Amino acid sequence: MNAFALCRGSHSPITVPVFNSEKSEGTELPAILARLREFIETEEARLAEERQRAYRKAQDELRDAQVQRVFSGSDCMWTQITGSLHWYCRVNGRTYRLSPMENRMWQLCRVVQVGDSEDGNDLGRYRGRGDATKAVADMAHRPEPRI
Repeated sequence: MNAFALCRGSHSPITVPVFNSEKSEGTELPAILARLREFIETEEARLAEERQRAYRKAQDELRDAQVQRVFSGSDCMWTQITGSLHWYCRVNGRTYRLSPMENRMWQLCRVVQVGDSEDGNDLGRYRGRGDATKAVADMAHRPEPRI
């Protein structure tokens, strides 16, 4: 194996100084290679953790933006408010709440405001959020029933 093989590619800018410092100290080539492998592994772990942290931050910001859309009255897809069991969706200016049931079904309700305290008009029970989404897409553009 070529001693510079570990220094090529994306790791080159950070591994060349490590290689040069070990070589100037008179370290044997196998020890240098082991040191470079160890250095690259720790650097890759650090970079992976950094990417994961950035991804989580972006997901949190996206979730916060979705929650803000629900509260601002904008149309949005299913969004779960922090601390709530319910999912909320707004289509065509109408707010819908999807609540999990004991039998792994979902109860769909039409609500006026976002919040756990309000009872809504029961619109049906569905097996999954996908089925409820199809029902909401169909209902959202129909005239609202008069009570």
